[in-house]
Amino acid sequence: MSPTIKFIQKVPLWKTILGVTFLINIPLFILLFGILAIVPLVLVFQTLKRQGTEIDLNSKKYRNITSFLGLSFGNWQDLPEIDYVSVFATTETVTMRAVSAQSSRNQDIIKLNLFHSRNQKIEAYSTQDKIEAFDVAIQIAETLSADVLDATNKGDNKFIDMDHFKFTKEIKYIS
Repeated sequence: MSPTIKFIQKVPLWKTILGVTFLINIPLFILLFGILAIVPLVLVFQTLKRQGTEIDLNSKKYRNITSFLGLSFGNWQDLPEIDYVSVFATTETVTMRAVSAQSSRNQDIIKLNLFHSRNQKIEAYSTQDKIEAFDVAIQIAETLSADVLDATNKGDNKFIDMDHFKFTKEIKYIS
C-alpha cells in the first residue's frame, strides 16, 4: 500500500456538471460582465472544491486539505502520538436541491478516526467497503504503533487482532 493515505470527499455529479459548465463559460462571463465575472468564478470554486485529509506515513505528518481541480492545498502538521485508530459505521445524507424541490438520500459509510490526547480526533478516511476500511486502519496503526478499534456495531467497541485480519480478512477480537 502507498505510504500516503488521502481521503477527499466526493462531489455529487450534478455539482460537478454545474461547476464545469460555469468554468467553460468563464471567458463569456468576462466579456459580458467584466469585473462582475468574479461571481461565477466564486461559484465555480465553491461547486468544484472538495475537503479531505492527507496523511504521509513516512514523515508522520498530516494535513487537512482543500482540493480544486486535482490540486490539493493545506499545511502539513506533525502527527501527534496516536492512541488508536477507530473504524466506525455511520450514515451520510446526500441532499440535492433545485429551485423548488429537494431530495435526500442516505448511504452507509465506514469512517476512520485517529484518536490522540484524551479523545481528540483526526478524521482520516471514509469508504463504503468494510474490508478496505480495516486494511487502511491497520496500515496506519502499524506505522504509528497504535491499535485498531472496531466500532462498526454501535455500543460494542472492541480492539481487533491486526495480524489475524491481515492474513484472513476476518475480524477477531483481542480478549
